[in-house]
Amino acid sequence: MLEIRKLVLGVCATNCYVVRDETGALYVIDPADDAPAILQEIEKLGGGRYSVLLTHAHFDHILALDGLNPEKVYLHPLEAPALNDPYLNVSAQAGEAAVRSAQTTPVEEGDKVGPFTVLHTPGHRPGAVCFYDEQDGALFSGDTLFASGYGRLDLPEAEPEKMLESIRRLLALPKETRMYPGHGPDTTIGREAEGWRW
Repeated sequence: MLEIRKLVLGVCATNCYVVRDETGALYVIDPADDAPAILQEIEKLGGGRYSVLLTHAHFDHILALDGLNPEKVYLHPLEAPALNDPYLNVSAQAGEAAVRSAQTTPVEEGDKVGPFTVLHTPGHRPGAVCFYDEQDGALFSGDTLFASGYGRLDLPEAEPEKMLESIRRLLALPKETRMYPGHGPDTTIGREAEGWRW
């Protein structure tokens, strides 16, 4: 059973999750702006080594990354260029992104990271992914799907048709799956599926 701590951080009210799995391994999903708060939450869950999982590379999901010292940072390879794009990421303007990009570990569709299976869900970003723990029935959906909504499609490289495909894929997961989005309240797949009319 996953132990999940949610932090709402930064000017975009981004959800960051600090998660401990049943083996005791720790994960930070989308380290939004406030490294000290994230580190404090890691300590509350026992401290020690941890990995960072990025659903995508928009600035509000990675701002605390430079203040952390994870074992690994997992990111879809299509997102790596975004780390160096000053339009998408404020920290790239300070020349920090090249170091960060070199430290990422690529993950693609079907890869496993601890208890999580990587689901490639393009649309909001080309390399957007979700992290799905089928055994525990938990989905970290980033900005692909929210409670009663989804991520913006008016940003560079967003693709509405692919977003629709990705949302349909997520809504086909078991209805009881608990969903932890990148913004807003937690929900379930069943609750979200009821609200969609195709």
